Amino acid sequence: LTFGPYDFRAPQLRLSLENGLMRLDEFRAGLFGGDVTALGSLDARAAPTLSVALDLAGGELADLLQSFAGLRFASGTSNVSARFTATGESPAAMAATLDGRASLSARDGVLHGIDLEALSLRLGSLRQPGGIAALFRTTLASGDTPFSRLSVTAVARKGVIESDDIRLVHAAGDFTGRLTLSLADWRVRGDGLFRFADHPDAPPIGFVVAGSLARPHVELATDALGQWLMRQILARAYQPIAPSRGALGVPDIVGEDAAGEKGKTPPQPALEDVPGAILDRFLGFMRDKTKPARKPDEGGG
Repeated sequence: LTFGPYDFRAPQLRLSLENGLMRLDEFRAGLFGGDVTALGSLDARAAPTLSVALDLAGGELADLLQSFAGLRFASGTSNVSARFTATGESPAAMAATLDGRASLSARDGVLHGIDLEALSLRLGSLRQPGGIAALFRTTLASGDTPFSRLSVTAVARKGVIESDDIRLVHAAGDFTGRLTLSLADWRVRGDGLFRFADHPDAPPIGFVVAGSLARPHVELATDALGQWLMRQILARAYQPIAPSRGALGVPDIVGEDAAGEKGKTPPQPALEDVPGAILDRFLGFMRDKTKPARKPDEGGG
């Protein structure tokens, strides 16, 4: 049994029709590699009203996304539960009046087109500032990210589906987000944040999506992470020479007072303070060099 993009395998159904009321008392079939069950009714005795309760267990997430939105950005084993009603003389009218609730969960899946795990690993080892842009380009525009769990709950009101409870969990960190889909014009908007598990002090990556659901525009906000990564690179470059009192010894960078009393080990600045300390010390040195020489007193005293 084929209905639009949905190919139902070995369907079993029981229908009844009486005085303009059609009931779907039982429906079972294979769909997307899993099993779907549904109950519902279509009441045409006044304005046609559709009521549906649907559950999908063990379906392939990639096939589900492809059939619903024409996108295949993720795969995995998924479960879906939906309860909704709609009223209208046409499919467009029913879409504009859709009310209800739905939930989606997936496990042991993969996000395609992004490699957050590789990005997390490189954050702790990158040593060249020039490599930041290349790191973002290679990990945020290609590759795969395995995830252990994806969960979404949504509410539909008058043809607008909203979710503020999107969460994806995997080894590199967690993503949380929200999304709004208008069925009237099939447009989507949403945003979210990805936080790194192994770098809790790192700023999150921001995600913004907008436009047609079939071809959404996605923007990534990485400026704050790039600035944080630059500070980490400078701190790592300083670290091997920090213990010595050579040209970049601690007292020479942060001031002589930091050396402490004679015979005691001078305190070391926190690594995240080192770049700022270097810059402040350098600017102070330049100010001293550019001060005009003090003129002697005219009276010779």
